[in-house]
Amino acid sequence: MRVAFNREFYDPRTGDYADGTQTANTLALFLELPTEKQGGTWGRLFDDIVYKNDSHLTTGIIGTKYIMELLTRSGNADLAYDIACKTDYPSWGYMIRNGATTLWELWQKREGPSMNSHNHPMFGSVGSWLYKALAGINLAPGTTGFEKVLIAPQMVRDLTHASGSTTTVRGEVACAWSRTETAVRVEVTVPFGSEAEVVIPKLGIRDIRVTEGGAPIWAQGKYVAGAAGIVGAVDKDGAIRITVGSGRYAFILEGK
Repeated sequence: MRVAFNREFYDPRTGDYADGTQTANTLALFLELPTEKQGGTWGRLFDDIVYKNDSHLTTGIIGTKYIMELLTRSGNADLAYDIACKTDYPSWGYMIRNGATTLWELWQKREGPSMNSHNHPMFGSVGSWLYKALAGINLAPGTTGFEKVLIAPQMVRDLTHASGSTTTVRGEVACAWSRTETAVRVEVTVPFGSEAEVVIPKLGIRDIRVTEGGAPIWAQGKYVAGAAGIVGAVDKDGAIRITVGSGRYAFILEGK
C-alpha cells in the first residue's frame, strides 16, 4: 500500500504529498508512509508551518489533530507549543482574544450567517494534546484499557509547570510536574491494576540523582533498588525512565 500511495500522491519535484497542504503532508508523515525517497516532506512541512505561516496552522478538523501529535512524537513539542500559544489569526488564542468562551467552527471571526457556529468541537483536539503532551498522560503503545500507562510530560520552552488527571476504567491517572534550572519534580498517580513508565527529562542537568519520597532510586549513573513500588529505571533518550506499579509517587530529579 505504501508503494501505491507514494506513487499516486507524492510529487518528487516539490517533496509534497497531493496539493502540498499542511494536512496532506501531515497525514502521510503521521502514517509513516514516506520512504527515504520521500525524505523531503518533513522539510516542506516545517517550512510551511514556521516560515510561510509564522508557526500557525492552516489545517481543518482532520489535520489539526494529527499535526499536533506528529510534532510532539517526532521531538518537536516546542513547535507544537508555539502553535498552541499563538494569539493572532489563525489560532486558539485568537478566539480567546476575541471573546470566545467556546471553540469556534472556523478560525475566522465572523458573525451571522457567514459563521457556522461559535460552539463547535471542530478544533477541540488541542484539549487531547494538552493532556497527552503537557500533562504527559498517555496509554502505553500497544496496550489497551490503561493496563500500562506512559507518563511523559513535555517540558517545553519556558513552561515551568503543568498538571492534569483523567479517569480511566481502572481509576484516576494523574501527573503534576514543575522544574527549576537544577531540579525536576514529578508527582504521579497510577491506578490499581496498572503499571506505568514515568519519563523524566534530564534537561541538561548533570550529576543526576533521583529520589522518590526521599528514597534514592537513581545515583551515580545507575538504578538504586529498594524503594517501594519502583520496578526499575534506565537512562535512555535524554531522560530517566522509571517503571512503577500502582500507587502515588513523588519523584525529584536534581543535580547541577
